[in-house]
Amino acid sequence: MQSNQVKQKIQVLWTSLVIIKHFLCVELSAGIWSNSLSLLADAKHILSDVAALGLALMTAWLSQSVFKQTVLDYYRLEVTADLINGIGLACVAGWIVKEL
Repeated sequence: MQSNQVKQKIQVLWTSLVIIKHFLCVELSAGIWSNSLSLLADAKHILSDVAALGLALMTAWLSQSVFKQTVLDYYRLEVTADLINGIGLACVAGWIVKEL
């Protein structure tokens, strides 16, 4: 992948991260204000999306700057980020079940 394409994808990730952070703040505030479990659960889910976007940004940055040597190093980073994201989603699901 060319450097220009990678920079464009990183810019799209940053824009998505900023937008979704705003949604998180609004939904979390509304959930706390109304004491709604469904809004708080969805806010936690959006928080996991923010974390996933952050991991994707970190992975893209590391693959562009640090791990340029081999493709295999990039895939290891990608798999590790996906594993961390999956564990985070499982924790959110466990919290929701516990609160019910």
